[in-house]
Amino acid sequence: MGPEPYTLAMLLRERIGHMYFRNVRIQATDIDGSDLFDEIIVNAAYPKDQVERIPPDLFEKYFVSDDQDGYFRLIDEIVKGGELLQIADRQFEVIHTPGHSSDSICLYCPAEKVLFAGDTPLIIRTKDNTYAPEFVQVLKYLVSKQIDSISFGHGEPLTEGCLTTIHTLENIQ
Repeated sequence: MGPEPYTLAMLLRERIGHMYFRNVRIQATDIDGSDLFDEIIVNAAYPKDQVERIPPDLFEKYFVSDDQDGYFRLIDEIVKGGELLQIADRQFEVIHTPGHSSDSICLYCPAEKVLFAGDTPLIIRTKDNTYAPEFVQVLKYLVSKQIDSISFGHGEPLTEGCLTTIHTLENIQ
């Protein structure tokens, strides 16, 4: 096997868009340890001669210089708080929520009044925890949004009392 899984991934992402592509999993199961491309596949770093034919717009979008001279590494896509993502005909605001982990995010769709919270701890029932000031600020920001539904990474969506649930500031301050 050569670099085909990465090529397929890049072309598929270009065709269906980055948000739909996040749900795609490509299983490259026939990696041969004796193959020339084994190290390239494992490290996702290509020597210059392997990427020279990639169209410049795709190359700039998917590759950065690697630590190893003359090699280029595939990049991960990182979203940041405040960015807007277009998913189909809806816009979602990326909200950085450093509560579960330092790089956690929520996605908020104002048109649908829905918040996708992932693992962000929004249901806080006790006063026995100390929360970082950044997390308290995020909760205050979320309370300012019109939210009719919260979908968590685990469990059923919350469709009643969303802002009351988030407005647990008295439990964390």
